[in-house]
Amino acid sequence: MGPVAENYVAQALAANGHNLYYWTSEHTAELDFVLQKISSRLLHSLLREEFWQDG
Repeated sequence: MGPVAENYVAQALAANGHNLYYWTSEHTAELDFVLQKISSRLLHSLLREEFWQDG
């Protein structure tokens, strides 16, 4: 994930009260965000943002 998109998602998650976690495995894999659950309202908000639309 690009740094700008990663920062955007991190800010949206933090603003909605989520703790931010990441995971790496001996420098071979990485997950930028690990969540226990995500609300449908937050998911909908992230998916409808103009930021994600091609254009």
